Amino acid sequence: QSLRRLGLRHTRLGMPGVRPAEGSPLFARHAELTRCMPRFLVVGTQKGGTSTLHYVLRSGWHPRVALNKGEKEVHHFSLDDNHAMGPARYQARWDGEGAQLGTCPGREDEVRGEVSATYLDYPRAAERAFALLPFAKVVLLLREPAARLVSSFNMRWQVEVCGKLTWTRRDCFKGLSSREQVKEHAVGPFQLAAALKVWARCQTPGGDGLDASCLGADFVEKLANRTRRERREIDVCLAALEADAPPLSLGRCLG
Repeated sequence: QSLRRLGLRHTRLGMPGVRPAEGSPLFARHAELTRCMPRFLVVGTQKGGTSTLHYVLRSGWHPRVALNKGEKEVHHFSLDDNHAMGPARYQARWDGEGAQLGTCPGREDEVRGEVSATYLDYPRAAERAFALLPFAKVVLLLREPAARLVSSFNMRWQVEVCGKLTWTRRDCFKGLSSREQVKEHAVGPFQLAAALKVWARCQTPGGDGLDASCLGADFVEKLANRTRRERREIDVCLAALEADAPPLSLGRCLG
């Protein structure tokens, strides 16, 4: 009742977050300040075609669609430090530095949107997005699960082998010409150690590259090991569900 008198409502039953209640003066003010914000969010899934859709939309598929400037994924609602910068900083991804909330002269008719695959599985992303953009359309791309799993693992494997995130295996292999490059490209201690192990195992006799058949075997072996490990985790969770000690869902058990 107190929230209603203030023109507010909870974003979801039982959740502490609030947003302006429809029809209230606060709601009208909120709509005015967010009119230059995205009207749609592409939330995933990772390796489900989000990069292709982003490319198509950004390439002028429709003259009124406007994606954010800069890198593909904004992560405003998923990464805490990004969200803490506030909505004005978020709007600046379209209007540049110095953007003012609710002000986008000459661009009011744009259908703005963004693509961030982390919004699908980050726990607070949906609540945060709904609080700021309650009427935004949500676009979700799905993919046949087995193909998506292999594609996702392939991306992680490339990071491990190449020591950096690359878009294609060809880019990965072209960047691997010496141990020094592996160390230079490493994105973390784990990736550095893993990449050097692969280098030691698959280095060509001349020492100037990696053997493709060896890399293929490494990929298959690691994918099989990862699949077996995840199946064991699922089996443990299913056993816990059957024992009902303590009662929990499969999703919560798997984290």
